[in-house]
Amino acid sequence: MTLWTNTAEGGTDTVNVTAANSGGASGDAWTNDPIVTGGTVTYSATQKQKGTRSYKIDNTSNANVYLDWRPTPSRQMVCRFYIYLSGTLNTYTTWLMFQPASANAYISLTTNGSRQLRVDSFAATFPNWTGTGNTYSPPLATATWYRIELKVDNSGGTSAGTSTCQIYVGDSGTLFDEASATGQNYGGANFEKFYLGRYGGTTGLGNPVYLDDISLADSSTTMLGPTASSVDPFTWTKTITIGG
Repeated sequence: MTLWTNTAEGGTDTVNVTAANSGGASGDAWTNDPIVTGGTVTYSATQKQKGTRSYKIDNTSNANVYLDWRPTPSRQMVCRFYIYLSGTLNTYTTWLMFQPASANAYISLTTNGSRQLRVDSFAATFPNWTGTGNTYSPPLATATWYRIELKVDNSGGTSAGTSTCQIYVGDSGTLFDEASATGQNYGGANFEKFYLGRYGGTTGLGNPVYLDDISLADSSTTMLGPTASSVDPFTWTKTITIGG
C-alpha cells in the first residue's frame, strides 16, 4: 500500500497552485498542474480544517478546476478529504473521480444545487443513502467542514465493483450519512487516475469551495479516518504545575 497525503500547508496565501509548489510542507505534490480552465485553484488562509491553509476552488463558468494524482494502479482505493462550502452552489458538480486508464469507466462523487451528495458511476447507477433512503444525501450545510471518506473495490471485475461513501462533520466519529453499493460497473480494471475539485458542471459554482487534508491509499479498502490532529499548533497552550 502507498499512502499519498497533502495538507496545503506549504503554500502561500492567494498563490495559484502548481505541481512544483504543491509538495514540501504540504506533503505529496500533485502529479500535474491543476486544470483551471475558466477558474482558479489557490492556497487560502481564509478557511482551514486545521493548520493554516486549504485549497480554494473557484470559477465563474462551466469549466474544470481540479487537482490530480496518478497513484500506483490498483483495483482497490480509499481516500479522505475535507470540504467546506462557503455558500450555496449553482449547479451539479463532480468533486471526486477515480478512473481506470479508459475514460469510459469511473466512480465519482457529485453534488447538486441543493448541496446534496451522490455516488455516481459509469453505468449511471446510484446507491441509496441510509439517512434519506434515496440517491442523494441530506444537504450539506454551508460554512461547515465535512469529512468525506470513500473506498472502492474493482477486484471483482466488470459489474462487480463495490463502494462505500461516508460523510462526517469535521473529525466527528458519528456518521452524518453513508451509502454503499455492490455489483457496480467501475470498469473492472485498475484505477490509475484520481481527480479532486470541480470536474464538470453547467454554470459557475456560485461560491468558492475549500478542500483540505487530502489522503489517498492504493491496494486498500480500510477507511483512513480523520486526520491525526485537528489542533492548530499556534493556538493551544499547556500549563504545568510543580509542587503542592
